[in-house]
Amino acid sequence: MTVPAKTTEPPLWAPFYGAPFGAAVKRFFTKYATFSGRAGRAEYWWVALFTGVVSLVLQIILAATGGLSTNMNGTANTPTGAAIFLTVIYAIWGLAILIPSLALVVRRLHDTDKAG
Repeated sequence: MTVPAKTTEPPLWAPFYGAPFGAAVKRFFTKYATFSGRAGRAEYWWVALFTGVVSLVLQIILAATGGLSTNMNGTANTPTGAAIFLTVIYAIWGLAILIPSLALVVRRLHDTDKAG
């Protein structure tokens, strides 16, 4: 049985093909607004999983606190303080990942030889 060699992380200007989860997420936030260069498939999909899971968890917690819900007759419930706080956190999360997500998509398009 062979043990796989430890992969060394390439410099930030180079794509990291086969990036592990932690390195992909770290590069996502480090290359916050870098629209040039390339991004490997693993880097893109690990970040998609990470942002999707965080968003899902925030939505579940927000729903559990009764935020953004409606009554049976379709009128909105009055949100609690916790729901308002979590809505603000969710909005901040969405804004925090907007630019790096766009940058990652552009870098991924460059990796597939398409214009970003």
